[in-house]
Amino acid sequence: MTKLSFPLFKRLLLITIACFILSLGVNLFITPHNLLAGGVSGIAILLFYITKIPTGLLVIILNIPIFLIGLKKVDLDFTLISLLSMFLFSGFLVITLPLQKYIAIDDVLASAIAGGVLTGLGGGIIFKQRASLGGSDIISIILKQKYSIGISTLMFTINIFVVGMGLFINSLTLSVYTLISMYISSSVVNIVLDGLDRKKTLLIVTDKGEKCSKSLISSIKRGVTILDGYGAYTKSQRQILYCTISSRQLSNVKKILLDCDPNAFISIIDVSEVHGRGFKKPVF
Repeated sequence: MTKLSFPLFKRLLLITIACFILSLGVNLFITPHNLLAGGVSGIAILLFYITKIPTGLLVIILNIPIFLIGLKKVDLDFTLISLLSMFLFSGFLVITLPLQKYIAIDDVLASAIAGGVLTGLGGGIIFKQRASLGGSDIISIILKQKYSIGISTLMFTINIFVVGMGLFINSLTLSVYTLISMYISSSVVNIVLDGLDRKKTLLIVTDKGEKCSKSLISSIKRGVTILDGYGAYTKSQRQILYCTISSRQLSNVKKILLDCDPNAFISIIDVSEVHGRGFKKPVF
């Protein structure tokens, strides 16, 4: 295997494992309690409860028009890999279905949690490999590229619609359990995509900009931008340091800044996405 082909092999292997994990979440924990999954998978499960047509087949049928849209709105590589992921997921849904006889959890809440974790883990891995399962995933990515809204937020919003449809065949109690499962799933997707180490942007107003910036650069190895500021109340010139760091660096940075300038004004902002040197490129 050449070096050029290995990244693609690794990508396809991870997607295959993720599809298997997803199918376990659906077949072992979601459908046994008449819960719903998200997006097109959730609609397919709804139709399965009504028609008894296998969910794997329904997923393929429902995804055909959405993939046609994806070919126009998203690049070819993403669409083709997503198409493969969708077929893998559909196949694993059929293959893992018999496992329901051997693995089961009677408690609905425990199943909702386990199903949410597994579907979130599988979905997050697939997104991280710049692919999707089609359906609402492609719709979410198109909307994210256009409006810069988080993928998991869009997915959860779409899933609310699926749960609303599920009220016609499920009890309100099961719909609530479904929401719990979906919320856990979207949270796990966020963790897989962004990690537990979220980014923070700092705005530091100080009289000792040069000194503080040098301390930050030498200690945390992050770039710092110095901006000129003017205090509207004090009528004095101040310097503003702009710096983006990881959350695990935050406590160390605050100590460095307060040692450098005890009177510094520090504003800490949560960051959902960072582009540029020193940070991983966002998946979408």
